[in-house]
Amino acid sequence: MNPFSRSTSELPGPGQHTGWFYTTQEEFQAALQTFVQQGVQAQQRVVVLTARPAGAGPWLSPSATARPGQLLDQPATEALGDPGQAAGRIQALLDEARQQGYSGLRLAIEMDWPEDRDGENQLEQGLDALAGAQPLDVLCLYPRLRCTPARLLEALDAHPQVLLDGRVCANPYYTPAREDEAARLERRLGALRALDQQRACLERYQALAEAAPLPIWEEDLTAVHAALTARAGRVPDDPAQALEIFARRRVLGANPAALAWFQAQSLHQFQDHAGQVLRRTPGLAARLLAALADSQATYRETDCRWQLDGEPYDCDLQWVMAP
Repeated sequence: MNPFSRSTSELPGPGQHTGWFYTTQEEFQAALQTFVQQGVQAQQRVVVLTARPAGAGPWLSPSATARPGQLLDQPATEALGDPGQAAGRIQALLDEARQQGYSGLRLAIEMDWPEDRDGENQLEQGLDALAGAQPLDVLCLYPRLRCTPARLLEALDAHPQVLLDGRVCANPYYTPAREDEAARLERRLGALRALDQQRACLERYQALAEAAPLPIWEEDLTAVHAALTARAGRVPDDPAQALEIFARRRVLGANPAALAWFQAQSLHQFQDHAGQVLRRTPGLAARLLAALADSQATYRETDCRWQLDGEPYDCDLQWVMAP
């Protein structure tokens, strides 16, 4: 379910160097809101460095859990200066954060400010070295409409992981600095083998799920998680509001046993009938939201009594949050 492969609900950390190629300002703000909130909750110093002079960005709205001075929003040129010397300044920010009692530094950098690609490459190499060895979580934001494809391809090579469709994905195109061609060839062949093994494993699990006598279905909760994040993880007290948030889920697949159990002939009908169950089971949506907000790996309810078209169903529910 869950917004590499983890969700925007997780975003990078700890000690991770992640690239993201965004298109709209709305995407930019949504990702930064999640990034900042998670840093605040983890007791990190959170620093957002933008390409242009920054105001009080909506991602830095004060929250009840933020310490005074925990959130910093500055133009990147002002905070880092010359890209070749930026690693030293970031190290100083990290050292200052540790001295002030923070668990580490969470850094987001909008990456179209270096004036030349050599400077950008120096900055990325410095970030890679720092994030790999210290409590530094870095999200490099590349605006696709303001950067050339050649620049974005180089940036893709520079990040061990990328944010893609709301998930943090291991990057098979990552090229560590100073890697020779022989080592690069071996690493990329290894990545291809790993991808093929994952594909074969997924096909086996899909075949097992299809043949299973128990109802099994998969949901995408990215929109649900985004709504929870906007509420700082607080589950609504109003059952109708909790239901409205959880109804944003999207069913990705259901095995034949699940379709039969919900009296559905298609995924669209399955989602509609599952929605009926949610609406007619008091508190179920709120309990599922609470499990999601608490990042529970599994959630289980036994001896449930659901209703569909007036017919009662006795069941046990096990909800597994896939990574």
